[in-house]
Amino acid sequence: DIDRAMLAKYDELIQSVFLEMFGDPVTNPKRWGVKKLGDIGKLQSGGTPPRKNKQYFTGPIDWYTTGELNGLYLGEANEKITEQAINESSAKLFKKGSLLIGMYDTSAFKLGILTREASSNQACANILLDEEKCNVEWLYYCLKILRPVILHERRGIRQKNLTLGFIKKLEVIMPPIGKQKEFHIKLGKMLRERSDTVQVQNRSRELFSSLLQKAFN
Repeated sequence: DIDRAMLAKYDELIQSVFLEMFGDPVTNPKRWGVKKLGDIGKLQSGGTPPRKNKQYFTGPIDWYTTGELNGLYLGEANEKITEQAINESSAKLFKKGSLLIGMYDTSAFKLGILTREASSNQACANILLDEEKCNVEWLYYCLKILRPVILHERRGIRQKNLTLGFIKKLEVIMPPIGKQKEFHIKLGKMLRERSDTVQVQNRSRELFSSLLQKAFN
């Protein structure tokens, strides 16, 4: 229980450190300059290979849907596609370290950073940042804080969606890259400490399960 509470506190701590360093990105109290996302990176939408060709979904390339955008770094995708699918369909290969952004319905503005070259469906936008202008982990937390405001801008009657054009024009605060990298270093330390807590929690679960088996067998 203590470990679970600590893990929740780490998530709060990361956001608190961001706000302390940069202020609220919605109100911009520190008066940073702002830039459009389209001016700090290359934005593309994903695509879905035709399902009728089952061979397209037998490859090694991770292919994400918006439902899988549930954390800072993305793990292995539920489905994988082939290089042939990339070459012969609307699917695209996105670079490691780029950021996926959900655009449709309840998954709008869910986020995740690619840990390897990968692809996604058309409900995701991908931004490959100019690293001299913006750090991807910094942008992840900036957009995460902005999400509630962005969701009010969705359009549609049955589904509330965002568009690639909207995301390209979206303005975000843009502190100096050195300041962003300072946050990145602090984030790395907090994530390592969080990982240590996860390992302790896992060992506690294993020990508890072992004790239960001994008690009832």
